[in-house]
Amino acid sequence: MAEAYEDTMAQMGQDDIDMNDAKLTTTANGCIGAIFRVITSIGSQSKENSKDVLLEIEAKVHNVLLNSLDPRFQDVHEYVLNCIAAFIYYSNTVTSNLWEMFPKLIEVLHHNLDKSCEYGLISPGISAIMNYMQKDPETFVEVDMQNGVTPFTAVVALISKTISLSHEAEDVLLQKTGSELVIGLLENLHGRINNSIPAIIELLVNEIQDSEDRCAKLLIIQALNMCFAYNTPLTFQILEEKQWTQGVFSVLFD
Repeated sequence: MAEAYEDTMAQMGQDDIDMNDAKLTTTANGCIGAIFRVITSIGSQSKENSKDVLLEIEAKVHNVLLNSLDPRFQDVHEYVLNCIAAFIYYSNTVTSNLWEMFPKLIEVLHHNLDKSCEYGLISPGISAIMNYMQKDPETFVEVDMQNGVTPFTAVVALISKTISLSHEAEDVLLQKTGSELVIGLLENLHGRINNSIPAIIELLVNEIQDSEDRCAKLLIIQALNMCFAYNTPLTFQILEEKQWTQGVFSVLFD
């Protein structure tokens, strides 16, 4: 299936940015979709060797997935991102091959935010990021990737962009996406991002004041509650210093 997918992608040509050939696009999605189903089928099994089999599959399709994380191939990104998220979810750790894909994954999300904001692509990308930080928080916070920044720094920049775009376009779904990423950072990187908590709280307080959508506001409240769960004394200290405590709790009780 990987070879068939690779052959199909090769037929797309270097200039076919929109992948307008419906037949080739359907074939490519069929191949990568089948690979995704194999990953989830084996990963969900409780057999002792299932993790080893996943590693073998990952090694076989690594280059295929990496090469697909190109803005020109947006039409196949949903299944590609789902494959990456599934590999991490079902594995015991994040391999070097999967970490090699991380900067490209972030690049794909930035491109999608700039060009189309298709949530079918944003959602699996966010799921993959959550799995990265959950399975290997130390690397996520401390290790520079090929592009010279840590995954944590890259995700913070993605959050800022997502929320900024949500204001420009008055897009509630984008605002929720930014809040979900903040919650993920607080939940999975406990004790590792103390220096970033003041900026996170300031971002959330500003968002809760600006948001008019009830569901979006509830997600921001959840993120603020996660700040208390992350470090209660530090969160109270920041709110008191900024004189935000009364305003935040007024919103919570409201």
